[in-house]
Amino acid sequence: FTGDQHLLDVRIAVEIKVTLGPFVIYHYSLRGLEEWRDGVLMHAAANANDDGTNRFARATRDGNHLDVHGSSVKPYPAPAGSLPASHWNEAEIRYPMINAENGELMAVTVADKGMESVPDEAGRPIAARHYALTWREQGTTPRALDLWYEPSGIWAALTAAAKNGSVIVYR
Repeated sequence: FTGDQHLLDVRIAVEIKVTLGPFVIYHYSLRGLEEWRDGVLMHAAANANDDGTNRFARATRDGNHLDVHGSSVKPYPAPAGSLPASHWNEAEIRYPMINAENGELMAVTVADKGMESVPDEAGRPIAARHYALTWREQGTTPRALDLWYEPSGIWAALTAAAKNGSVIVYR
């Protein structure tokens, strides 16, 4: 995060490597940038590499909506208030979400599971609101992830099932 509440840039970096001994058997990376002006998303861009498959998403403010381009969609105007599903911003659960990997508009169902205790990065328990999200991507089985946010809105944790059934945990 650089800037302030008037001019905020958010750089996103995700790197996942699954190894078997010295060999990388799966690799995923995503690099993104969100540009916010006075609390309004003006531009978002991301490039993802999912084990050799490259994808992208771009969204640029045009009046009250975002013009979205992505590797899995024809260009479209996203509904008002839409946000990229980058998870750092608790506001995303209240608006239509744009898949940061490919530009797809996600039809997400959000269930508020209430306050829970989750470990922070040092393993200390913190209070956080738990949200369970479910959606279906084009031509796939339903997907799900769980998000936790501290009362101040800071992202505390995420869990999701990987394609191979293993569990991804962010803290």
